[in-house]
Amino acid sequence: MLALFGSAAAQAPIPTPSAPDAPRINGPRVFGVRPGAPFLFSVAATGERPMRFAASGLPAGLAIDPSTGRITGSLDSPGEHAVVLRAENALGSAEGPLRIVVGRSISLTPPLGWNSWNCWGTDVSQDRILRSARALVAAGLDRHGWTYINIDDGWQGRRSGPLGALQPNSKFPEMRALAEAVHALVSAEMETVSLKTVYQTLHDLAELGEIAALDVGTGMTRFDPNVDHAHHHLVCRKCGSVRDLVAPFPELQIPKGADLGFEVGSAEIVFRGLCPDCRATRQRRPTRRPAAAANR
Repeated sequence: MLALFGSAAAQAPIPTPSAPDAPRINGPRVFGVRPGAPFLFSVAATGERPMRFAASGLPAGLAIDPSTGRITGSLDSPGEHAVVLRAENALGSAEGPLRIVVGRSISLTPPLGWNSWNCWGTDVSQDRILRSARALVAAGLDRHGWTYINIDDGWQGRRSGPLGALQPNSKFPEMRALAEAVHALVSAEMETVSLKTVYQTLHDLAELGEIAALDVGTGMTRFDPNVDHAHHHLVCRKCGSVRDLVAPFPELQIPKGADLGFEVGSAEIVFRGLCPDCRATRQRRPTRRPAAAANR
């Protein structure tokens, strides 16, 4: 299936015929997974919704969600399993084979998805990635087996943390917002995707020191990729946005005898006020005239 994004979609015809309303199973016919690793495979199927999914021949340890077509679980022993996938809606049904290979080899078929480089190059940004992901789902490519949105070069900042991991730059400012937006986009198609999985990954990265979990009094935990240098934070008291403040405060210390026995390792300052956007909104707000003057 050919899909064009952006202005090209309005200029060039797409000769590929539309998928039929009756079910048709797409996607790979073989799937590799390592023993003991989490198993996740989504049955890609076009056709009118609602649609029900089933799979015969699934080995013990795997189960399919009949409403989403997601197969999850884990398999401990190496081997191969022949499975028959089934999709059904009000207009008919379709079946297709799936060979599950448990062993050292994974990625048994080329990954099918979208890469940001040829479209955005180094100008890739959080907003552009989200818009591209929405376009992919809106075009129905996920139902044809497209499973990846790949952010290519241009997103990263410096390396830091104990594992030397790449850090985002200013074009990807809100890791939490990005995770929640992607989750909302995916859960519209696959309702069983859990935010718990998203946040568990972020908390695991925080425990490794790759990112920092922050509570700056906004009512939610924020995840900060800037762990390379000590810094402080500016918090907007109106919209809750948070920005890094890199500035030295050499005199920041607890007076002698006032530490209550704590061994202090680090400190950070939170400054509260109005961000530039909220300040601009306040300045544009019309001034009310006194009631007496308004009635003249």
